[in-house]
Amino acid sequence: MVKQITGTLIALVAVMVVLLVIPFALDSHQILTTDTVAEFTEYLQDQGYVVLADGTMGYAIAAANSPDWCQERAQVICDSTDAYQEIQGAIHALPANGGSIECAPGDYPLPTNTLSFVSEDVHRISFSAWGANFNVTGNHSAMEFTTTAVPYGSFHQSQFEGFTIDGNKGNQSGQHGIHIIGGPTNDDYVSRITFRNIQIQEMGGSGVRVDNSLYIHWDNIFSINNDLWGFDVQAPAGVTRTHQYFERCDSQSNGAGGFNFQRITMPHMVNCQSVLDKNKSVAFSGCQACNMQSTLIETSDNVGLDLWCDGGVIAGTNFAMTSGNATPIVVGGNNLRIIGINIKDTGGGAPYNADVWFRSPSANNTVSNISLENTIRDDGTNNIVEGPYGEQWGVDTGNGTQRAIAHGLYAAPEIVSCGGNETDANCYQSQIADGTNIYITADNGEGYWWYAAVR
Repeated sequence: MVKQITGTLIALVAVMVVLLVIPFALDSHQILTTDTVAEFTEYLQDQGYVVLADGTMGYAIAAANSPDWCQERAQVICDSTDAYQEIQGAIHALPANGGSIECAPGDYPLPTNTLSFVSEDVHRISFSAWGANFNVTGNHSAMEFTTTAVPYGSFHQSQFEGFTIDGNKGNQSGQHGIHIIGGPTNDDYVSRITFRNIQIQEMGGSGVRVDNSLYIHWDNIFSINNDLWGFDVQAPAGVTRTHQYFERCDSQSNGAGGFNFQRITMPHMVNCQSVLDKNKSVAFSGCQACNMQSTLIETSDNVGLDLWCDGGVIAGTNFAMTSGNATPIVVGGNNLRIIGINIKDTGGGAPYNADVWFRSPSANNTVSNISLENTIRDDGTNNIVEGPYGEQWGVDTGNGTQRAIAHGLYAAPEIVSCGGNETDANCYQSQIADGTNIYITADNGEGYWWYAAVR
């Protein structure tokens, strides 16, 4: 009898253990990799939030190669060949008012699909992925941001931080790392997102591409070795978008250029740099109230700063021209102050044969009220360098007299070469063809040399 009771008890205990283990196994993070996005969404919504590493509540995801302790606290462990279903499922699982997603350190392959964020679905999201690498092996972008809301979709101070996007660009054609698209019409735009501490590399398109948005903040973003731009920010044709902030951003060795702004009001760059980007390091086209401060531009190719703005300040920028094949500044527009520029140029400023080249005004674009102040040029030898530019590219003031624009500012600001008329007051105010003025001053420093020309 005792043996029978003992055997019965053992059997009951075994059954209870099985019953306890089964739901535990079903609710653990070990989920079949064949599940769809919808199934992962349902699973996470049933699970609810957990405490994340930063103490907030949200969904916790780990990669197949994340450290053991990360996997133990994760709700979902991603498939080693495709992490899209798990991550997109977590995005869809967030409630309408938003929430948090944490991706543990590790590799998250994206061979087929783009991670999609839609403001109509989630209004505020915190996406933290410190040490995560999103490895894009297919012909698609890594992340896209859209809205179905009219007239705009706000992400309400959403934040994305801490990860790397690797594009493996040999498999791509024109695809971007982070692509902010907007909505179905030009009136539908994405707004209010902060991206920080992110590296984007090897994309077949641009590291960052922005089509229709405002109030986007980029902080400490490193965009390197992409086929197109490091950062390409445009508004739709016929539309002007505002407030694009770039701080501590670094663009290097990108195929089309570093930073590109088109039809943007209040583009803002501070403490950024463009190093060895091809074509144009920084370009503003059709922009208003441009602001660029404390920026480093180092290039050997074409143009350092291509500036066409209506209003703005360019201050404290250092240009390091690494060969004679680059022009530091090409400038056009109205009501601009260029202050405290330091140009170290050992070449002649090709392709325009000038360190600063002022565009000629056209029927559609005027060039007026441009102030070039406290600017020095170091030719690398501290000698005054004569060259085939400056005086002969002076401006016809209407009376047949050719005057140079700031050719030969050296030793002191009042000593200027103006076609032999050094005492001529108009040497400081050379009239361009449409009757507007270019104002030139320079630092008081012997051994510095400045070239500027108007064609």
